[in-house]
Amino acid sequence: MNLSCAIISGGMSRRFGGDKTLATLHGKPLVQWVAEGLTFATDKMIVAKEPAKYAFLNDISFVTDLYEQQCPLVGILSAFKHAKNDHLFVISADMPLFPFSLVPDMAQMMGEADIAVPVINGKYYPCAAIYHRRVVPILADNFSKGVYKLITIFNELNIKTLSEAFFTDTSGFANINTKEDLEKLIQRIDIIPT
Repeated sequence: MNLSCAIISGGMSRRFGGDKTLATLHGKPLVQWVAEGLTFATDKMIVAKEPAKYAFLNDISFVTDLYEQQCPLVGILSAFKHAKNDHLFVISADMPLFPFSLVPDMAQMMGEADIAVPVINGKYYPCAAIYHRRVVPILADNFSKGVYKLITIFNELNIKTLSEAFFTDTSGFANINTKEDLEKLIQRIDIIPT
């Protein structure tokens, strides 16, 4: 399956107190960890209100959000405007340890579904999921009605859920919302570079 990839970086980082995507984990910005995880992709982009701040990233396209509202829905709609493929893997810029090696397997598990989305401990991860282009009209219609929450829209779509059994190690689903979250990640011995 040909797969485009989009790093969604549209949040305002209110709880973090600054731009968390540029906060460093072992000397590398969080967004760089995510970008480097997408080595399998030939069509990859970062979607943000101001993508120029990520000019230090290599081998990636820069896409500006289509709308002022900062939410994942806007990031996905913006990404599909530029995606070369019908399938789009979406990942949040604050998930540096996501198990990227499993993305091709996620795509295979998706089958004919509109979305393949991880569900870990009952929580949906729409910003670590694969979307098919056919969702665009439904997402755009909801956006025009002021419905921005992806989970709310999921009941209109054919969803393939991927559970803990698929991912086995779910620690990569930790996203960074606060400086304390980042500090916990820094202390994890298994990710300290050698």
